[in-house]
Parts: sequence; structure tokens; C-alpha cells
Amino acid sequence: THQSFSMEADAAAVTATAAADSHHLAAFEAQLGQVQRCRAAVAHYQEQLQEALGKLSRANERLEQLATSLQRQMEFNEHTLQLKQQELEARTRLFERERTRQVIVSPPDSPPRAQPPKRIRVSKDATIPRPASSDNTIKRRRVEPQQPASPPARPIRTSLSGGAPPAWVPTSHYVDAHHKRKFRGLSFLPGSQDAFSTVALDGNIHFWSLQSSQNVVMLGSQSVLPETATYVSDAAWSPDGTQLAMTFHSDGECCRQMAFVTKNPKHPTVTYRTCPATEVVKPLTQIRFLPNHTNHVVTGAMDHRVMLWRIDSEQVKWNNLHTEHTSSVAALCPRTFLEGQLLTGASDKRLICWDMEQKTTVWKQIVNAKIASIQEHPQTPHIIMVYQTSKEGQLVIADTRTDYSPNITLSWEQRGPVSQYGTPSWSSDGRFVANGSSDSYINLWDIRASREPLCQPTSSFGAHNDKRVLQA
Repeated sequence: THQSFSMEADAAAVTATAAADSHHLAAFEAQLGQVQRCRAAVAHYQEQLQEALGKLSRANERLEQLATSLQRQMEFNEHTLQLKQQELEARTRLFERERTRQVIVSPPDSPPRAQPPKRIRVSKDATIPRPASSDNTIKRRRVEPQQPASPPARPIRTSLSGGAPPAWVPTSHYVDAHHKRKFRGLSFLPGSQDAFSTVALDGNIHFWSLQSSQNVVMLGSQSVLPETATYVSDAAWSPDGTQLAMTFHSDGECCRQMAFVTKNPKHPTVTYRTCPATEVVKPLTQIRFLPNHTNHVVTGAMDHRVMLWRIDSEQVKWNNLHTEHTSSVAALCPRTFLEGQLLTGASDKRLICWDMEQKTTVWKQIVNAKIASIQEHPQTPHIIMVYQTSKEGQLVIADTRTDYSPNITLSWEQRGPVSQYGTPSWSSDGRFVANGSSDSYINLWDIRASREPLCQPTSSFGAHNDKRVLQA
């Protein structure tokens, strides 16, 4: 009996011990699950922290870019103020000079001073003209300066918005370009004001030197048209001005070649790069170098695609950027204000800002007409100029620091059909804009005086004998 009681007590003790162990095991499992949940929360918070640090880094970079842009804008404003002061001083000096050149007329109260007649030797057969009056006195009078003969150009049209016409009189000097077909482009070398190149549909590139307003010398020429191509579709200089990139169009089989011509005008060399047939299905329409890169170009094609190419080796490498357009790509503009972004425009009226690093659309805008050209301001890169093939409001100047915000719209009277190959241009200081037209007029705008919704040209003058002016 004593042993049975002892065994029952031992069994009860074992049962109690097992229940306690089970309780401790359940508590341990609960604590282990809580630890795992804490670890998952810590990992989640770490991811959020990394994401926040990335956003903070990008915000700091954007802040630095905005600070740099603000500094450039302040420098541009100071430079503009200095130019305005110099212009005011020059006008003041010119006014004083013209006032001192005036001939002083004797007052009406003082009698005119009599002068003896001059002796003139004549032949015997010559007839001496008689004066109309018997008064031999010669009165002083103001002699008006003779105006130079106007050139045989079309008349100057002044601005309808109140802007003053330029103080100079435009003259025309024609130079034989030695091209057999129509021009396709004229572009100055980056950082140069006297060296430029011309490309035509005949596939020839000519190098020129602008020595004066009436002296243009051709330095060299090179034929770049491949056998499978019909004409040159686009050309662009590299940022350092060492090579010129070109794309081609063909009527038959698609031409998949890009040509790169060296800067040497006397002995230029041409290097061709062939694109893969799987990537280039239709002809390339646009080509541009990336800022600060001489071995990377972006292209647009008729198949709506925008691509990035690396051309530093014989085997080209490519990367598809986007296919957001629904028609042929007609304009490319790599950003210098925000490196890594690319502006693209097409005939579908879409203006797209694309981030090449993140491979996403920054912003997208639908404009009023087909886009033919996009250009950055030379001094303030966040300002862009978009050329639209519309009857009015053809040039739109917009601010792109946050989004597409149009500020100024430049317009002119378009008499003929609008050309999709027109290319406007900025002046080197960014204060003036020049553009051609289909009615042979060259239009100029002073951006400082353009404040109306549709700013008419400050001045316009005709050239090229009633032919279309595609680039000015």
C-alpha cells in the first residue's frame, strides 16, 4: 500500500512536471513568434529608412541643381543688366555724336553774308547756265546726309506689338553652296562663331569658314551617302565639336547605318556603324549626342521608338528607351540642366520628358500641333523652345523646372504651307530668336520685348528670292 501511494505521488509529480514543461514550451513559442515579428518589423523599417535616405539624396541633388540653376539665372540677369547699361551708354553717345554733327543755321535776324561768285573755266562751246534769280548771295543751309541705297531685298516689316525695328539695314550676300540638291541642315561647331557645316540631300557635307559678312570660304567636302541610302535625314555635332553624326533615309530597303565624320575639314574621315536589323525596322529620323558624352547618341525612328546607342567600339550597343509616341519621332533634346533626362517630340503632338536612368516618364504634354524641333536656351537650359507646325503660335518658350509651363508664344503670319523641316535658333546670349518661313521671310524676335499672348516678330526681312527659308 505504501508503495502504491508512492507510485501515485510520483505519477502526479511527473504529470505536474509535464504540464509545467508544456506551459513553458507554449510561452517560449509565443516569445519566439514575437521575436520573429520584431525582426520582420525591423527589416521593414530598415527598408523604409533606405527608401527615405534615397529620397533625401535625390532631393539634395535636385536642390543642388535648383541652386545651380538659380545661380545661372542670377548671372544671366546680371549679364543682361550690364548689356542694357552698355546699350544705353552707346545710345547716349550716339545721340550726342549726331547732335554735334548738325550744321548750325544762322539766325534769321542776321543778314546773309555775301560771297563772290566762283570762277569756273569752261570751253568755248559750253553754255553757261543762268541763275534763276539775280541774288548772288549764297545762304547757309542744312545738308542732309545721303542715305545708302537700299539692297534689292524685300521690305522690312516692323513689329505689330510695338517693338522697334533694328538699327541696322539687312543686306544679302549669296554664296554658292556647291550642293546638287536641297539643304538638309546648317550647323555651327559648338563653341565657334565662324566655322560651320552644311549637309544636303545629295549626301555631301561641306565645311565652311565665315571670315566676314561677305567672305565665306569652303574648307573641304566629303561624300557620306551609303549605297543603300537616298538622302541625309538628320545631322548633329558632338559636344566637343570633334565629329558629326548623321542618319539616312532610303526609299527601298531600310538603311540601318549611322555615319560619323571627323572635324578635320581638309582630310575628313567617315566611320559607319550598322544597327541590328532586329532593332531598326524603319529609317532613323533624328540623332543627338548626349551632353558631356562623345560615345553615346540617342535616335528617333519612324517606328515611334527612341533608342540609346554606344558607339565607342565597332560593335554598337543599344538600349530601348521608350515607345510612348504613336507617330514618327521628329525632335530630340537631351537635357543639360538635368543630365539623364531627354525631351522627345513627334507628329502625334506629344511632348515627353523621359528619365533615362529610372526609365520612367517625368511628365507628358499635349501641344496644339505637330512638333518639329525642341531647343534649350543657351544660357538658361531649363528654358526650352518648341516649334509647332501650326498657322499661329508656332514657337512656344516654356519653363521646365517643375513641369511644362509656357511663358511666351511667338507667332508670325504664315501665308504658305507650314514646313515640318523648319528649325529656329537662339542667339548666343539667348536674347533673340530667329526663324524662317515658307514665304521667304526671316523673322526676328527680341525676347525682352515679347510680352503679348501672340508676339509678332520684332522685324522681318525677305531673302532667297521668294524661296522657303527652313533655317535661320
